[in-house]
Formats: sequence, structure tokens, C-alpha cells
Amino acid sequence: MIEEKSILIIFSGDSINNAPKVKNLINSFQNCGFNILLAGIVKDTSHNLKGVDDAWLYSKGKKQGFYKIIYVAYCIFKLIYTLIIDRRIKNIYAINPISGIVALLSSFFTKKIYIYESHEMVFGLNYPFFKGRWRHFWRVVEKIIIKNAKYFFTTDPYRLTFIRRYYKLTITNIGYILNVPLKSIDLGKKEENKKNFNFGDKFVLSYCGTILESRGIEFIIDAYARFKNKADNTLLLLAGAIDNSYLESLKRRILTLNLSLDDVIFTGKLNNNVLLRYISASDVTFALYSNVSLNNRMCSPNKIFDVLHARTEVIATHSFITNDIVLKNNIGVILNSIDANNILFAIEESYSKRINITHNNLWDKMKLKYCWESEFDRVKQSILPIFNS
Repeated sequence: MIEEKSILIIFSGDSINNAPKVKNLINSFQNCGFNILLAGIVKDTSHNLKGVDDAWLYSKGKKQGFYKIIYVAYCIFKLIYTLIIDRRIKNIYAINPISGIVALLSSFFTKKIYIYESHEMVFGLNYPFFKGRWRHFWRVVEKIIIKNAKYFFTTDPYRLTFIRRYYKLTITNIGYILNVPLKSIDLGKKEENKKNFNFGDKFVLSYCGTILESRGIEFIIDAYARFKNKADNTLLLLAGAIDNSYLESLKRRILTLNLSLDDVIFTGKLNNNVLLRYISASDVTFALYSNVSLNNRMCSPNKIFDVLHARTEVIATHSFITNDIVLKNNIGVILNSIDANNILFAIEESYSKRINITHNNLWDKMKLKYCWESEFDRVKQSILPIFNS
């Protein structure tokens, strides 16, 4: 059902389930009285959103290569055609460049208006059809999308400054929305979560999130093996989805390093709330991103905000927003490069200060500052007048 006070959210990405920021945005719009329609192209169309019409959310599944390109192109044209002929939809919130193209072209042929938000710096990606000679194409396309949008959002103030200069933008209708958790999520106490996951009194190191080869997992395991020789009452937790072949490869590495498979826990795929509880049950967690792309070097990881709510220290790689939060508040260690020696040094530093726990008042203050409720209150004055006009 399409009502007058409706917003069509177009999302291109892996899954709504892996995008808590999108879920929070949808719930906030609904709380403001908007009817939400969901469209886009994702791998997995499942979600637990209530009161959302997702008839135009298409799944690309596990399609690869040329077939994937053809199918995605077909979905793009289908969405554009649908939006051109369906004049009942007026308001569009497009997330990421593919969605931005759909919003731009449908608004060109109709009186639709759109807000555009980009979770990535498209000119800094190293994915196929985005790197090399494709960079110029995406630069031109995204700049057109931004200039024709009623408002543009990126992920943090540092990216906003960079994008403004990179595209030479003189417009003022641009801002940022941080990818922060809900304040209302109750993660419980660290001691209780440790007990519930049977971690006992062990010093728990964790990596929480999709386990990929580019995230320094091998270096973490290597460093942990050396650390365990000095501090036996420890545990390494690798929580998140992982490909079976990569899992077997990591298990072989663990055994080669004379570790027991009981020393390293793999959980498999988890929903975001359970993942946050695992972060809460950890003493230190990792947020490592290689510097192989501009997008990674200026990353704005939601995990940095997750650790604030979980009251867990973090070992992270350099980025402007990460340095700003972690170093200023003394809640972790920043690595200049990802290797086993640097990671071991950071683990030992975190272990040595484990008794000097960050004061609860500081955690509470950061949680209030970096939560979705505060973030939406800050940006809704820019969004709601556009969709209420």
C-alpha cells in the first residue's frame, strides 16, 4: 500500500540484516509517521522489519560473472521503469551508488525527490568494475547524483571534508550520519556475558564480524599463539560468518602453531545483537582494515562505536574517525601496520592495563554521545522538511 506520507528506501548491498544503520533509519522514519517501502538489489532479501513493503527488493543471490552483471542491470532498469510509471511515490532515500542511479534517473523523468547516502567512497574501492579505468566513470556518476539530490550524507565528518574537496562541491546540503548502535540495546554486564558464553575468568581476545582473508586474521592467530605462551588463561574468539574453505585453512594454521582447536572458538554466522554480546564478553576486540584502498584508509567502522556500547577495548588500524575516538578516550591501541609483531605488542599492552578499567562514567558518556537516538535527532532537521514538503 502506497500512502501519501511514504518513503521509498532503495538499498544496494549484501543484506539488510548486515546493515543495522539502515534498519535504524527505517524504524526512525516509521516513528515519525512515514510508511516505508523497501527496494533495491541485495544478495539476501530476508529481514525482520515490521510494516515494510519489500515487493521491489530483488535478490542477486550467488550469481557471478557476466550473468550477475546482466541480472543487476536488468533489476536496475526494472526499478527505474517501475518508478517512472508509478507516480504515487514521491520521496526516495537512496543508499549507495547503484541505488543513487535509480533515484537520479527516475527523478529526471518525474517529479520525485531523493536524498542520497553513500556508505562507501566509490572512487576508493578496489572491487571489479569500480577500480582502474572504472574510477573516472563512477566519479562522474556519483558527482551528478550528489548535485541533484535534495541532500547528501556520507559516514563521518572526515569523509565529508574529503568528498567535498575531491568533488569540488560548493553546495551546502550535505552532511554525515554515523553508523552507531541504538542506545536502547541492553547488552548486559561483561561478567554476565562471559558466564553465559562459558568463558569463565579467561582473558578474551576477539574478532567479531565477517571473517575475510583481508582482515588480518592469520596475523591475529600468529600473535595469539605467541601471547598464549606468556598468558595461558586466555581465549581467542572469531565470531562471524566464514567460508568453509577459509575455516579449514585457519584450523590447519592453528594446529601448525601448536595451539589446540579449543583455544580458538569459531561461532559461524550471527545476528548483530548476538555479535554485540560477544564483543561485550571480550576484554579486547579487533577492528583491522588493510590500507590497500583509499576507502579502507579513510574507513568509518561501526565496530568502533560498537565497542563503546559493549565497554570493550579495541585494537584498531589507523583512520581519522578511529584515532579521534580511540586515542582521545584511551580505549585501545592504534596499529600503524598489520603484522604479527605489532598485534602481539598491542595485545600485551592491553593485557597489562586490564586492571585499570576505563571508568564507567566515561563509557556512559560516550554511549550517550555515539548512539542512534542522538544521531537521528541531529540529522532529522535536515531530512524531515524535505519529505514533509
